[in-house]
Amino acid sequence: MVFTSISDDEQEALDWARPSLAFYFPVPYWQDILRHGGWHDELEAGLAASARGDFAGMLAATTDEIVRACTLSGTPGQVRAAAARYEGLIDWP
Repeated sequence: MVFTSISDDEQEALDWARPSLAFYFPVPYWQDILRHGGWHDELEAGLAASARGDFAGMLAATTDEIVRACTLSGTPGQVRAAAARYEGLIDWP
């Protein structure tokens, strides 16, 4: 499964997908993904926000870079291009 968000406005699509990722800051697996991706500062900010019960802070810690790397989000053309990275790895998109 991959989170997908499509809009004619790239920023709108990223913003629509962001809450789906921000929700996972307390989950150890998500923490591992962020560490592996090199998003240490974002992880620390997200964990601190999570500990405060600050979902807006968790959203802020989920940068556009993270959303782009971990979802298929953007304009229709951007999503089609990003989906191509799964070619040969999955049976059907």
